[in-house]
Amino acid sequence: MTQYEPDATAPITETPITEIPEATEIPETPQATDRTAAQSEFGPLYAVAGLTDALAASLRETLRQTQERAALRMSLLRSRPAELERQAKNNAEELSRLLRSVPDQAKALPETTVARMSELQKQLHAYLEEASVTYAELAGRGKRAVDETLAQARNLSGRAERKAADV
Repeated sequence: MTQYEPDATAPITETPITEIPEATEIPETPQATDRTAAQSEFGPLYAVAGLTDALAASLRETLRQTQERAALRMSLLRSRPAELERQAKNNAEELSRLLRSVPDQAKALPETTVARMSELQKQLHAYLEEASVTYAELAGRGKRAVDETLAQARNLSGRAERKAADV
């Protein structure tokens, strides 16, 4: 099968296939970008792009840290078998103490549950506020990532057009 070759007789049109938002010409502050990105019609897209960017960065850092911790723990495990045996005995004793306290904890469960529900409602309101702020930040981050990618694509497209014109 032959490689795709564009039809040289086809007319070249200047109209874009889809509407792509223009990158911001005047640099905005991150807060202003966050606000405008969250309020634009592309807000959900920007939020997903920002979340993806944040997750990728977080995963890379988590992987690096996990590898470091694993290497450290492996070296510690190899060097301290007697200490680990003592720690296992201490953990077994602590578990035994915890199991003996279960009946008392069961008796206090109704009062504890009411107090915990009140705490959880307060936390819920705090999390909702935090989620709103995070959404705006992710939308802003996504808009900046999309704008940067569009600028790079336009730059590459411009260079390709210039090279094509030179040929």
